[in-house]
Amino acid sequence: MSNFQAIGGTSATLRALLADRVDSPPGLGSPLSKIPVSVGIPPDEDEDPDKPRINLFLYRVTRNAELANQEIPGHGTSGAAYGHPPLSLNLHYLVTAYGTSRNGGTPPLADESAAHYLLGSAMRVLNDHAIVTDALEDSNGAQILDASLQNEYERVKLTLEPLTLEDVAKVWTALNRPYRLSAAYEVSVVQIESELRQRHAQLVGAPPPAGPRVATSAAGFPVIDEVHAATRPGPFARVGESLVVTGSALAGDPTLAWIDGIAFPGAVTSARFDRATLVVPDDPRLQPGIRSVRIGHGALLGEPPTPHVGPKSGTAAFVLVPGIDDVAVLTGPTRLRVRGNRLLAPNAECMTLVGEHPVEQDDYDQSSSSIELIMPVPAGATSGDLVRVRVNGAESLDDARFP
Repeated sequence: MSNFQAIGGTSATLRALLADRVDSPPGLGSPLSKIPVSVGIPPDEDEDPDKPRINLFLYRVTRNAELANQEIPGHGTSGAAYGHPPLSLNLHYLVTAYGTSRNGGTPPLADESAAHYLLGSAMRVLNDHAIVTDALEDSNGAQILDASLQNEYERVKLTLEPLTLEDVAKVWTALNRPYRLSAAYEVSVVQIESELRQRHAQLVGAPPPAGPRVATSAAGFPVIDEVHAATRPGPFARVGESLVVTGSALAGDPTLAWIDGIAFPGAVTSARFDRATLVVPDDPRLQPGIRSVRIGHGALLGEPPTPHVGPKSGTAAFVLVPGIDDVAVLTGPTRLRVRGNRLLAPNAECMTLVGEHPVEQDDYDQSSSSIELIMPVPAGATSGDLVRVRVNGAESLDDARFP
């Protein structure tokens, strides 16, 4: 349901889209450098306007006349209900780029080439993604569309808005800011649903006594196509990290998850038809190695209603890997200490690799545990060698180095 957060969610979506995809201008470092994106009134001369950045300014909100007084398809009730349709809005933004360099002349001359590069890159991004859908993700695999706008009937559509120089000048004059080259965009349609209950025509006379009730639920079975970590490619995750499950019919009421056949209520943090996200619980029954995952639907049945388990998906797999927090060398005698989680598991093959030099589990100190390993420093280990812990064939992914 679209609520009062929809306007703020639109601004957050545009900021996330530009921050992830705008290219850095030539001469400002790596092309992968992130350009700051701010939302609000354009900065004045006291706020370092020479610094390269992009500003989004929501300067106008208008009502969408085409959808006024219309219900959202699929969100309304029966034809007998009336009143309180959603508020349909168009949002108008100014996209302004900053970035000024000055030469060493007298007086120094300003060069706004960087700002022009940034404005062109921002307009390219908004043109390439004129419709922001639920499927659009950033470079880390996170959804760009704000949660307040997800699963809505109307998409977030971006249109370059032709404004006269006089119209733009009026905005800058009202803000008491020096004029900056800007591009105007209209975002449509943002809908805010009323919190008031719709009214229904009342029955004439008292209804007949209620008889036996039959509870029904959708019988669609969830299907898993792929499992991958939220922050990296591949099905590799540590305890506490998020797994993204893609497929079909994944959303339930609620959506449930099982790992290695163990039910973990509350593990699913978000779910929709084609995607669900769950957090790997810190449960001692889950040890490194290949683990199975299933998604299912819950249902409230009976009188009074009680939770039941509905249809379940088939089994998919991911690899639970150890996690390394820090590596240190202890003196007297010289020993290597590795701290983290799931570093040691019972009845499993365990070892540590320092570069290409292995330390077998038999060489670990007796005080070693799943969160701390103590072992001799292997011969040939050198500073900067990558330190990895392997448990049950699953190897840590952290960039931990020998001191």
